[in-house]
Amino acid sequence: MTTEDAVIRLEAKLGSLARTGRTAMVCFYVRGQDDDLAALARAGDADLIVGVVIVREVAGADGKATE
Repeated sequence: MTTEDAVIRLEAKLGSLARTGRTAMVCFYVRGQDDDLAALARAGDADLIVGVVIVREVAGADGKATE
């Protein structure tokens, strides 16, 4: 049971994936604001529900698509 409900939004890139049967270990490299990274570190001691949204292209500050 979690003691804190929060949505933490981070920019992430898949680092590695190891799979054995129906179990997988997924590692991400993440980038975000200091308070979001601190909240992620605190959440590591609790049960986590992780949602991943995959975006192929993101518009940069200049309006051009980046990957």
